[in-house]
Amino acid sequence: CHVCSNSFSTKGSLKVHMRLHTGAKPFKCPHLFKCDTCEKAFAKPSQLERHSRIHTGERPFQCTLCEKAFNQKSALQVHMKKHTGERPYKC
Repeated sequence: CHVCSNSFSTKGSLKVHMRLHTGAKPFKCPHLFKCDTCEKAFAKPSQLERHSRIHTGERPFQCTLCEKAFNQKSALQVHMKKHTGERPYKC
């Protein structure tokens, strides 16, 4: 490699290595799901759906103990631990 002086046994290995220096990404996922609002792309439609809630303000996950609502299920799960006092992680 003329950039970092690493050596490789095959031309193909050197070619792959050079992508680290150039940032080249020769492969594109054919199933890209793009956000209509900000053009961010996702590999799965469920990821795009979750992301879209940022733009719409939709909060479909509501706490059954208080009025708080969240745009992601994981955020509700974290919130519920505040009601139960559960602290699964130690400092």
